[in-house]
Amino acid sequence: MNSVYESAGSFRDFSESDRFFIAPVLTWDIGKNTNLTFEAEYLWEKRPLDCVVAVSSHDKPTYLFVNLIPEESSTALLEFMQLYIKSSKGAVVWKQIPEILQPAIFAQIPPPEIRRVAITVMKIPLRQYWNLLANYLAPQKRQVGWLAIALLGSMILQAINPLILRYFIDTAIGGGSEQLLLLMAVVFIATVLVTQVLSVDGTIATIWTRCTECW
Repeated sequence: MNSVYESAGSFRDFSESDRFFIAPVLTWDIGKNTNLTFEAEYLWEKRPLDCVVAVSSHDKPTYLFVNLIPEESSTALLEFMQLYIKSSKGAVVWKQIPEILQPAIFAQIPPPEIRRVAITVMKIPLRQYWNLLANYLAPQKRQVGWLAIALLGSMILQAINPLILRYFIDTAIGGGSEQLLLLMAVVFIATVLVTQVLSVDGTIATIWTRCTECW
């Protein structure tokens, strides 16, 4: 018998769901070469009707409503759309929004023109980012240098390990000498150990850099 139970939440309020599934199987051995199998499935599921409506215009903010019940909110949506159309800027006063829609407002997104202006204002030259990074890392040159060496060395060794393993397998299949196989095994183990040491050192260097920043 197979059975599943799931109870899932959500980042939104009142959007929890429950699910229960059971599939029993019964086999009856009627004879030596004959059997009869009964299979059944039952699914019980409880989840809210997830109705989402977006009210948008090219020069007005976009209103996003979630968790709406169509039978109860259709009239309220029509009232809100009339207020939205009458407003020149699309701004609807909170008191004028029907009460049933107030808790359903998930987001109010500015119109594209305002978002475009905001993006233009936030443009920062790349050189300014570079100067900020250089000033921040200048007092920690040793830690940053060792961190770069550890990360680069770890990446190189991780790329070499499969090549060593492939050469070991090819040599073993081709009937290579035991001394060569032993040497390749030692090299592979040493490479793995060095990779782990570099990874640990890189982590220690990162923690040290953060601690220095806190001090």
